[in-house]
Amino acid sequence: PIPCVPWQSQTSGQKKSSGARPDPRMPNPENWNLDPVYNIKLNQTNIGANNNKYYIIQLLEDLQGYALWTRWGRFGESGASSLTRFTSIDAAKKHLKRNSTAKQATDRTCVIVYAR
Repeated sequence: PIPCVPWQSQTSGQKKSSGARPDPRMPNPENWNLDPVYNIKLNQTNIGANNNKYYIIQLLEDLQGYALWTRWGRFGESGASSLTRFTSIDAAKKHLKRNSTAKQATDRTCVIVYAR
């Protein structure tokens, strides 16, 4: 097996004045507030099987309430996405934790999690 190399946050060593932002591929990203603690990116790379996949999960808030934005696919492609609304932040956090735990358990060979 090929050893996993931890994904390095793109913000390491850099100062960003604007902070974390919603995924630019979501509809109207400028209308959402992003909780930086729940801004997660999962990465799976398996050179032997030609896998190079990503999974993005973001907890967002707008005037109508809370939502989870998820986007997944192969690197270099837009992939598929889903926006799920919730009436409370607790319900959104519970769903996020369930989704991210399930994704991590799917393939334990090389999954790196970091908060941007």
